[in-house]
Amino acid sequence: MALTEKLRLQIQFHQFTAGCPMTASFGVTIFQGNESVKELLYRVDTALYEAKHSGRNAVKKA
Repeated sequence: MALTEKLRLQIQFHQFTAGCPMTASFGVTIFQGNESVKELLYRVDTALYEAKHSGRNAVKKA
């Protein structure tokens, strides 16, 4: 979470040459040994959409 939050802030405050501000949203999770890759991707995708629906420019944990 901390690394992803740091990346999000770097993107938010970076001065891109195009001149327009950019932000990023992320979903983060930890692989649980008893789940399939499909289940892992579903959980992280759900967290990403939660970040986007909460106003964007956010990191959400699944």
